[in-house]
Amino acid sequence: MAKRYNIPQDQLSLFIGFEVSITIFEGPLDLLLYLVRRQQVDIAEVNVSAITGQYLVYLAALEELNVELAAEFLVLAAQLIYIKSRNLLPVSTDGEPEDEPSLDPQAELARRLEEYRAYKDAADTLDEARKLRQRIYLRATGEDQIGSGFVDISDVSIFDMVSAVGELLRRATAEPPQLLRRRVVTVGQRLPEILTELHAARGEPLRFTDLVDMPASRVYIIVTFLAILELIRRGRVKVGPTEGESNFQIRLTK
Repeated sequence: MAKRYNIPQDQLSLFIGFEVSITIFEGPLDLLLYLVRRQQVDIAEVNVSAITGQYLVYLAALEELNVELAAEFLVLAAQLIYIKSRNLLPVSTDGEPEDEPSLDPQAELARRLEEYRAYKDAADTLDEARKLRQRIYLRATGEDQIGSGFVDISDVSIFDMVSAVGELLRRATAEPPQLLRRRVVTVGQRLPEILTELHAARGEPLRFTDLVDMPASRVYIIVTFLAILELIRRGRVKVGPTEGESNFQIRLTK
């Protein structure tokens, strides 16, 4: 767990009492397509170096949140790194033709992504298929306040949520030394605190960043995110996208 959350050993007591894992039902091509759309360019015009860096940042954030990543995510990461390194190599100028024409891995990936985009757009016209894809499974053992079950996030991409969490994790403060420990915070404690802030907003949505007063520790950011997932699972809140920023919004259900 320490390795997965990247939290110092002396801080693990903050997590004692529950173990949470998250299963997502969107795959590596979903993430890659999400990143391409954020760049607002055609698939064939993607900057592979930039996309590779962003993809690896997202994988790191998913790991911080204890998301169970399928092997396909790592396979695609390796492919992106290979294409990026291949593009950095100097082009041969000796004028000698190659014995056999080699398949351009970047063109092949673009083809796969274009095919997947067409498939996904077609599948998303079926509402049931869209709902099955845009959900995650929250699994916890130990803490009474945390349950297990499907979390419906059909109004926002899981990658939008991960983007918001990852942005705050990059700005998080270092964990305090053991002699200066901050108060223990658990998901169970954050549940009523988040609901109180949402009630105070009088029906208006709050952004995820509104619920995390910076500077904050990595532990506090992760616990807040897990608490939001639990509130969604209980049907107490709904989440939605925000425009033009790495964030998502939360509102009370009617």
